[in-house]
Amino acid sequence: VLWGAALHLARLLHTRRADWLKPVDGSKSPDRSTSQDARPLVLELGCGCALASLVANDAGCQVIASDYNEKILQQARYNFALNNCDPTSGPRAIMLDWNDAVIAEGGAGVPANLINAADVVFGSDLIYGMQAPVPLFSMLAAVTRVGGLALVATRDGRRGV
Repeated sequence: VLWGAALHLARLLHTRRADWLKPVDGSKSPDRSTSQDARPLVLELGCGCALASLVANDAGCQVIASDYNEKILQQARYNFALNNCDPTSGPRAIMLDWNDAVIAEGGAGVPANLINAADVVFGSDLIYGMQAPVPLFSMLAAVTRVGGLALVATRDGRRGV
C-alpha cells in the first residue's frame, strides 16, 4: 500500500533535492572520508514500500530504509531490486523499532552505527491516532546528527504524525 503522505514526501524529496541535501546548519556534511562511504547518510523510518528511499538513492545518497515489520522490509528489498538498485551500494532495508530508542537514555537499543549518524531522517504516516509520539521523537533524536535534518510527513486532516 502506498500511503498518500509517502507520495507527497517522495515528490518533495525529488523536487526540492537541493534543499534537503544541503546541511541545515550551513556547514559541510560530516567528513566521511575515513569511512567506506562518503555519500550523505539518509534513514527512512517506517519505510513501507520505500518510495522515499528510492528517491534518496536516485539522488546519490547512502540509504537505509527501516521498519519494525519483516514483511514490510521484504517488500522494500523487492522494490529496490525491481528498480535496479545496486545490491552492494544501493539502499539497505533493516529492522528498526522506535521503542528501542527509549529503552534506556541515549538510545541504548539503537544500532551503534546509527547513533547521531544520519544526515537526513524522514518518514511519512508514522503514527496513527492517539499513539504516543515519544518513541518516534526519541528515535529521531538518537539517529539524526547534529545539524542534520528530520522530515516527517502526514496527510492533512489526519490525526497522527
